[in-house]
Amino acid sequence: MVSPVPNRQHASLAWFLPGALAGALATPSVAAAPLTTQVKGLPAGLSVLMSVSLARCQGNGRLQFQPAGSIPLAENTITSVERVTVPFARVPRFQRTTRSQYEGTLNVQVPTSNGCSSVPVGTGQRRYQVLGQTPAGQPGERTAVIPMILDGGATQVIDTISARTTAIVRDQQPLGTLAIGTPNRVATGFSNSFGSAAIARPVMEIQRQRRFPNVLGPGYFGTVVRFSLTDDLQACVLVVGSGSRCRPLREGGTLQVGSVSLNLSQSAFSAALSGAGRTMTWVFTLANGFATQGTWRVVALAEDADSIDPLVEGQPRSLDLLPWTPLSVPVTFATP
Repeated sequence: MVSPVPNRQHASLAWFLPGALAGALATPSVAAAPLTTQVKGLPAGLSVLMSVSLARCQGNGRLQFQPAGSIPLAENTITSVERVTVPFARVPRFQRTTRSQYEGTLNVQVPTSNGCSSVPVGTGQRRYQVLGQTPAGQPGERTAVIPMILDGGATQVIDTISARTTAIVRDQQPLGTLAIGTPNRVATGFSNSFGSAAIARPVMEIQRQRRFPNVLGPGYFGTVVRFSLTDDLQACVLVVGSGSRCRPLREGGTLQVGSVSLNLSQSAFSAALSGAGRTMTWVFTLANGFATQGTWRVVALAEDADSIDPLVEGQPRSLDLLPWTPLSVPVTFATP
């Protein structure tokens, strides 16, 4: 049940565009086919630019992506009625929700040949740039790159910009059981549309369901154990009722808090690469005295590392651009 309420705003982005892209705005290809895009997942009021580049093989055999055009995207506000889950409510509730998406159509000229024998014609990238200001006060941007192949005809795409946990696995299998008294190797996978370098401060929590006294309903999940990694790669272990400790991951050894020990030598945060993902592996042991009664789950999340203050209505503003979407899985316990 969606009723669009258009509220289009064309941002003034000419000051930011490199010369080649500005030229593409001024002189679009007449015979080009339209690429229409909708971008979801971003807050309202941003200045968002879409640019397209196409692959071409050079004489030395190297593959390069050459600019094929660029446009500022217009904001469109969509209002819908959505079902909302409310703890302890006997009947579902519905509320009106307003979200923004960014839209635009760019004419792209796909050549008949790209000079490559093994790369399809029309192979390229679309890049979404959220414009802003660096801490030094200079123009800056955050860029999401999405691969694509254009066939030369009209194309419509819907892209979602997100930062989320993608997987929680133990010994390369979906996590369902944690061992008591023997080591657990749990890997948590993360993805960020703005690239792996924007994935920071991974966290994994072991939570137990708690109930409010004299209240009917499923209750809530409270943290019992929390593993976290700081920006300077200090591993921290918190155990409710036993306190918390931190130590640099590079020092190795074991970090013990109460009935929980973290193996620093085997725990690791994967390096930031050119892709969108990173992995944090926690190797820990729950001692035989660890209480396991009740209903449990494991939750994994990280943070999106903002490198700019985005332009909101044309002015730089400190903003949580991509709130993290965590992942939780139910778990039981097994003793050796």
